[in-house]
Amino acid sequence: MVNPKQAKVYTEVLDILNHLNLEDYYKIPIRLKKFLKRNADKNYEPNFNYKKGIENANLSDESRALLSAICIKYIANSEEKLQIMECLKKNG
Repeated sequence: MVNPKQAKVYTEVLDILNHLNLEDYYKIPIRLKKFLKRNADKNYEPNFNYKKGIENANLSDESRALLSAICIKYIANSEEKLQIMECLKKNG
């Protein structure tokens, strides 16, 4: 069992992953998506405006960190990985 804050992070991340294009969505291992779903906060519903872009979403730092890790490990190509790493270095 995870703590409530972590469960909220998993809910936010799962919501964002569920809005990815199918090509990127299928790059993420099923076991990771199942883990997130199993440990997500079932009572919390993120309310993101995807039309404004993910960078404008009111995400916790923990959610942003987990999304970055998932993107680097499973979705991004080599050039995108470098861009993400540079952004992370700048924003500490």
